[in-house]
Amino acid sequence: LKRRRIFRNISTIILYGVIGTILNFVLISWFSNLLSNWGAIYTDGGKTEYISFEESLYLGAVLSASDAICVLSLVQENKTPQLHSLVFGEHIVNDAIAILLVRSVKEAGFQTWTAGNFFSFVGIFCVETFLGVVFGIAFGIFCSFATRYLWELREEESKQLALMFYIAWLGYVIAEMCQVSGVITILICGIFSNHYAWYNLTSHARIVVSNSFKFFGDGATATVFAYLGLTSVTYTNQDISYSYILCMVFSLMLARFITTFGLSYFARRHTKNFSLNNRSLSLFWIGGAIRGAIAFALILTVGKDETGSEEDKNILHVTVLGVVIVSTLVIGSILPIWVKIIKPEEETSKIVDEDDVRRTLLAVKRDNFVVTQEDLAKPKSWLHRKWAEIDDKHLKPRLIHPHALEEQLKAQQKLEEKLKEENPDVYQIAREVAEEGKEEEKT
Repeated sequence: LKRRRIFRNISTIILYGVIGTILNFVLISWFSNLLSNWGAIYTDGGKTEYISFEESLYLGAVLSASDAICVLSLVQENKTPQLHSLVFGEHIVNDAIAILLVRSVKEAGFQTWTAGNFFSFVGIFCVETFLGVVFGIAFGIFCSFATRYLWELREEESKQLALMFYIAWLGYVIAEMCQVSGVITILICGIFSNHYAWYNLTSHARIVVSNSFKFFGDGATATVFAYLGLTSVTYTNQDISYSYILCMVFSLMLARFITTFGLSYFARRHTKNFSLNNRSLSLFWIGGAIRGAIAFALILTVGKDETGSEEDKNILHVTVLGVVIVSTLVIGSILPIWVKIIKPEEETSKIVDEDDVRRTLLAVKRDNFVVTQEDLAKPKSWLHRKWAEIDDKHLKPRLIHPHALEEQLKAQQKLEEKLKEENPDVYQIAREVAEEGKEEEKT
């Protein structure tokens, strides 16, 4: 994924990934509690069960974690680069926020609703988010320093892989020991490592690290889904409320619809850079209603101690398991048909493709790696410009080895030369946009 697109769309990603996830949490919790009070939890055993307010919050927090694997496999980066970056970025932030919500509900304790519990929940959520970011930055910088100064490790790719893996894992472990979100820590650590430590690796090590971490991620996801499949046959019909599962699936769709189109309406009214059309938003809505491995893994952390009884724990586990299976099979089957119907497209001009010099620098073969006109000609925000200035002047020279930094700068110059030669109009637009940004900053 191109970091340039992430930073250019960071406000929209935060809008949907943070604000949208919190709104989903509130709406799903309210729907689940309302359905319970209406007697929707009717099992095949002939009993009508009810869940408490705290258990509704657990359901809301767990089911606010979406699964974007299906929609990412259908949204092609070379055809819809902005939509792809938004879906990917929102998916990462969404999972981290959902995990924090579950932790905050556990620690705040909502056996009874009070103002103190509410403010305790908000405080825990904010403090854990802040500390997770701080821990992630610290270990990301540590990883960059280690790969920069331990130049002797460049002789073996396995040692470079081990160094990056163990530093990230150490950050996760220490964060969890300090009662801080390890997921936020490892996420921020990964972003910093990708931005700095990556360039300190040899070209062969970049391939090894990229493929190894992809293997770890795919393997972990496959393991969770395999466990999900095995778990689904351990419950009897007397534990399952089909009516409640179906109602929760529709509640998820409704909550996702409200947050997606509601926040897009707000963004269009108050910002100028929001450019997603209704077709892309509809795909964003339907694709975001799928629940997967993260939701199932989170509900397994909710045990008898949190629910108060074995029956209530089973209700939550079976409900989430059912929602994951139904949404994955049903919505996942509808999604490819919906993509063919709406045909999401963006007006992009591909300027660099197979001969991209940065592909050589990154040493990673990606069939859909393209640089578009919008990547270079779209104006940067003030925050993006200030960050780039600090990054180029202070951070990169200290965190990237001089040889690697020189290699990166040469690759950027080659890219500019190729752009100037093959697409002089785009090159001129990019230069004008850069100059306009500097003038705005001076003003």
